[in-house]
Amino acid sequence: MRRLDALRNWRERWKQPEARAAARQIATELLVGRLRTVSPFGRVEGRVDLRGLQVDLLTATHDPMLERVTAREGEWSALDLTGAGLSGMSWFNLQVADCVLDDAQLDDLRCWAVEVSDCSAHRASLRSAQIGSTVGGHTRSRWQRIEMSGADVRRLVGDVELIDVDLSRAKFSATDLGRSDLIRVRFAGRVDNLTIGARRVEEGAGSWALSDVDFSGADPIGLQLLGVDYGTPAVDVRLPDDDRHWIIRDWREFLTRVASNAPGDLQRDAEIWVDFARGCLGLRQRWGFTTVADATAYAGEPFAEYLASCR
Repeated sequence: MRRLDALRNWRERWKQPEARAAARQIATELLVGRLRTVSPFGRVEGRVDLRGLQVDLLTATHDPMLERVTAREGEWSALDLTGAGLSGMSWFNLQVADCVLDDAQLDDLRCWAVEVSDCSAHRASLRSAQIGSTVGGHTRSRWQRIEMSGADVRRLVGDVELIDVDLSRAKFSATDLGRSDLIRVRFAGRVDNLTIGARRVEEGAGSWALSDVDFSGADPIGLQLLGVDYGTPAVDVRLPDDDRHWIIRDWREFLTRVASNAPGDLQRDAEIWVDFARGCLGLRQRWGFTTVADATAYAGEPFAEYLASCR
């Protein structure tokens, strides 16, 4: 059976007369984090079988496309939510442990003080999700030991701790992790337009952990390292270094060379590019990173060739 057919079947089974009442009751109990109702479909590999359950649709009291449903102050433990509908939800002080979220819909999720651990979320959709925020005095959310290969994280943002997270072959675009702690986080495949850090971080703003952040098997395009002290012992970010991806180990001097030696037809482009790069510098940054694809997209092949000559 094809994966799409399996996902469709798991959703449809909850519409059967004998399962409808249980579906609504289970969805309601998930909002308070205390699941008591037995799934009509038993368990799968030791977890409660909730595959295909449309929590977002079942718990909305008005228009499910407009209403934000909130789960708070509880625990989701040992649940199989493969293909479940969890879009547009808010999670407050929720613990999610040993759950399967493969192919689940988590678009537009909002998280405050959550703990997600020992879960898989292969191919899950987290488009426009906010996976953690400290706004309002909430404690920082933590996602640890999470398998997210193939997940859709386009426009995802977060101020979180990511520990032992696999984001290989995930879909990125306008993804902003800000000053999140990234510890043993793996990227592989194409990584489009990912931001780590923040511009113009002032002295005393505090550091954040970037340890064993592995891009060595990735193709980063449009990667922004903002205010990151890349090239110092405090920052352990491994980036590809080849004829298409350039680690520049004298970044500040390199920027000076680019600004000072540009031919007339590239001078304006070089000045703008360098000005932006300097605005992204970490206070103690030594190294920098750019790619042929980024330079070409910015001002064409002649500009990429010029940057190559300044290395």
